[in-house]
Amino acid sequence: MRFETEQDRANERKVMEVFASGHPFKKLGDNDIDFIVPGKCYVEIKARKVAFDVYPIEVVSLIKVVKMQERSKYLPTFLVFGFTDCIAYISLIALCGSVKWGGREQRDGAANDMELLLYIPKSKLIQMPIN
Repeated sequence: MRFETEQDRANERKVMEVFASGHPFKKLGDNDIDFIVPGKCYVEIKARKVAFDVYPIEVVSLIKVVKMQERSKYLPTFLVFGFTDCIAYISLIALCGSVKWGGREQRDGAANDMELLLYIPKSKLIQMPIN
């Protein structure tokens, strides 16, 4: 079961518009990473509802990291976080952090609420303004 809403997808698209800086991009399938900038890169977006400095780390599913690794065989791949005050990103080849079991309380119909997660220090992310 997918819990992503139409608003979530709209928020991802807004972040992608800033990150892509005018380059055309395309949304990929539901069970893939989020976007491709044809001939340039693949992008996984995490849209947040807080400012950059609220938490010292960011968390991403190890399943997503593996999907990013598969795509990186063809083009550079980036993990991009949209915050209320900026965008921050990291390339797959620079990705680092700690792997731990975690997540949220299991929801009905959810398979991956508890899973292996990568905890990424915010100090490793590159910030971009969102003018």
